[in-house]
Amino acid sequence: MTERDPRRHPLFWVPDTEFQRFDEWSFPKCFSFGDMDILEEHNLGDISDNYFRCGEALIEQIYSNDIEDFVAQFPIIYLFRHAFEVKLKQIIEAQTGEKIDRGHSLHGLMNKVTGLDAWVQKRLQELNDIDPGSTRLRYGGVGTKARDYLGTDVRFFHEAMCALRDYLSAFTAAQAGRVAS
Repeated sequence: MTERDPRRHPLFWVPDTEFQRFDEWSFPKCFSFGDMDILEEHNLGDISDNYFRCGEALIEQIYSNDIEDFVAQFPIIYLFRHAFEVKLKQIIEAQTGEKIDRGHSLHGLMNKVTGLDAWVQKRLQELNDIDPGSTRLRYGGVGTKARDYLGTDVRFFHEAMCALRDYLSAFTAAQAGRVAS
């Protein structure tokens, strides 16, 4: 890889062949835009899954004691919350055939979806209550807005997020099947 001055070289540039590789597990590692469908808006399911996978990667870092739980808590909760926000937008598009606006309220989004189980609505509302506008986990304010001391066990939280993801993934697949028929 070419040496670049980290203070002067642009962060993003049009590469020639320097980012070519055999597959996603080989080198060089890169971030690229505009050449992979996974980054396009019509793949909201893939985008949602990627946020979820990154949240799980951070949880694995906690389990292996590579990072403290309190250091990773806001990024993890944000990544899962955002994964579900994007998943809800995918479901709304599947149900209505229209692109959804860029709102961030899980409460507002879930109310546009028909057919969600009550436990799913409750779980999404819990995430919404922690960060209603998708800003508190990014900029702070969760603790100052809490009515009481709140906490969760990391393993339980991860299992609950996986259960919610699994339900929403199956629900999304059923919507796609409904639209196709």
